[in-house]
Amino acid sequence: MTNKVMSYLIYPTVVALTVGLYAYSSSNGGNLALSAFGTVILGALLIAFFEQLSPYQHKWRPRSQDVKDDLLYTALMQIGVPRLLGFLLVLLLAGQIGPDAPFAGIWPREWPISAQVLLLIISADFMRYWLHRWSHETPLLWRLHAVHHSTDRLYWLNTSRFHPIEKTLQFMLDSLPFILMGVDPRVIGFWFVLYSVNGFFQHSNIRLFFGPLSGIFSTAELHRWHHSQIPAESNSNYANVFILWDRLFGTYNRPAREVGTLGLLNPDYPMGIVQQMKAPFVAELYRQNESLQQQEND
Repeated sequence: MTNKVMSYLIYPTVVALTVGLYAYSSSNGGNLALSAFGTVILGALLIAFFEQLSPYQHKWRPRSQDVKDDLLYTALMQIGVPRLLGFLLVLLLAGQIGPDAPFAGIWPREWPISAQVLLLIISADFMRYWLHRWSHETPLLWRLHAVHHSTDRLYWLNTSRFHPIEKTLQFMLDSLPFILMGVDPRVIGFWFVLYSVNGFFQHSNIRLFFGPLSGIFSTAELHRWHHSQIPAESNSNYANVFILWDRLFGTYNRPAREVGTLGLLNPDYPMGIVQQMKAPFVAELYRQNESLQQQEND
């Protein structure tokens, strides 16, 4: 009974703790970058701890090479690429950041911070839903996104397994428009903290119960189906934060059973990070995958 209660409390408690700590630090003069990254790291450490304490699938425990590759992916895709893109944007815009941004008149800066945060999260999540969906439905984008689906097990760290070109596209939708509208960096930080911690949870190998929260948020029990090896199951549950988008646009999927094999149908798809950087440009990999998907559909 105690374990089940804990399984219900882990997700809302960790999300509330990390978002709350960021809110407190950012509103009391704390360094925004340190506040955001610090709370995300805290959330990741807590999720990693609960994975060891109460695993959902023992067979999903990562191999040592998985951990090495995913640590590098995390450093590059969660920190390196966004920081580089942000730095280049500052160079290009020079002093035109904040109130002097090119489209500063569009964003309701006079709203309370909480209302701005909600507006940004809903807007960014909506755009990320469509990018994610198109990444499954458009062959060219799928070449990039297949990197994320290459893993045959889910655990918190492989949420960062993205190709840098796809990470750049994500930045262009969930960060760039708001920077160009001069949104307060504190507000953008809330999005970073929420989607990062929720993303770690989506991939987490923790025995969790979500109850009614899975009717609102894109939780692990929904996102696991998105990583099914069966295309009819993985082409669903695209939302990053709010599962509402999948419900509205007909891509919601919640079978009444445990998810089966994860990953790509193509057994020849490379697993190493260097090889995966090249993979989108190797046409044969995708011809093989399309053939296997057709066989699966037949």
